[in-house]
Amino acid sequence: MATSSITHNFIISDEKAIERFIRAIEESEKDLANNPETHSGRVKLAT
Repeated sequence: MATSSITHNFIISDEKAIERFIRAIEESEKDLANNPETHSGRVKLAT
């Protein structure tokens, strides 16, 4: 994901939300490693 697409700072203070955010980033990295041609560069957060 290009850092230029991040346009706002944000704060995550809820422990479960932090865990979901980290998990989403890790899954995105795995997806990029497995599918570099089709990876959208977007992180999908599970609710």
